[in-house]
Amino acid sequence: MSVRIVTGYVRLDAHRSHADYVALGGRLLSLPFPMTVFTDQADEFPQHVNHEFLPAGKLWLEEYAAGRDVTIPATDNPTKDTLQYHCVQHQKTAWLARAAEAHPDDVLVWLDLGILHVPGITLAGISRAVGLAEGLRRDRIRMASIWGPPVWGGVPWDRVNWWCAGGLVVCPAPLAAEWHEQVSRAAHALFATMGCVSFEVNTWAAVWAAFPDRFDHYPCDHNATLLDIA
Repeated sequence: MSVRIVTGYVRLDAHRSHADYVALGGRLLSLPFPMTVFTDQADEFPQHVNHEFLPAGKLWLEEYAAGRDVTIPATDNPTKDTLQYHCVQHQKTAWLARAAEAHPDDVLVWLDLGILHVPGITLAGISRAVGLAEGLRRDRIRMASIWGPPVWGGVPWDRVNWWCAGGLVVCPAPLAAEWHEQVSRAAHALFATMGCVSFEVNTWAAVWAAFPDRFDHYPCDHNATLLDIA
C-alpha cells in the first residue's frame, strides 16, 4: 500500500489566471510521490515517472445542471464563485473515485492543484503530510476541518461553511466510490428540491453529517495547519 496524491485542473480563466495555475501546479508536481493528475493541459506541467496524467473528463454536476435554471450562493467573490467553478469543485470526489479504480490499495490524498498559494503551505510541509498519511486509519475519510464536525440538518446551502476546508482530504481508495456516490446524491437532492448548486464543502459536510461514522477530522485553518493531518 502506498500514498498517492490526487489533484485536478479544469481551465476556467476566472479569478486566477491559467499561468498562475500552471506555476503553482508545476511546483506541486515537482514532488516525486506517486500522483494522479486529472487535466486536459498535461503538456503544460512537469512530467515525472511516478505521475500519471488522465483527461479531466466531463463535469458530472455541469451535465446535470445543463439547460436548467440554477441558483448559486451569494458571494463576495463573484468572479471566482461561478456555477462552473462549483461544478469543477464537485468533481474532486469523482476524480478520487477514478483514481481509486486504478489504485485500489492506495491511500489517496486530495490536494488542490493551487494549494501552494495558501500562506504557510510549502513543498516540505506537503511531503511531511504525505508521509504521515500512511499511518492513518483505513476505515475513515479524514477531513481538514475549520469548524469541527457538522450538525445534522444544519448545513446551509446559500453560503460557504467551513466544517470541511476542502483543499486537502485523505481518502483510502476503498472508500472513494461510495463517498462520491453520496456526494452526488446530496447535490442532486439539493437541486431537485431547491434548484440550487452549492459549494462542494457544503455538500461534503452534508454527507459527513449523514454518515458520521465514515469520517474523522483534524483541526486546521486557511494556512499551514491544513497539512497537520496527524
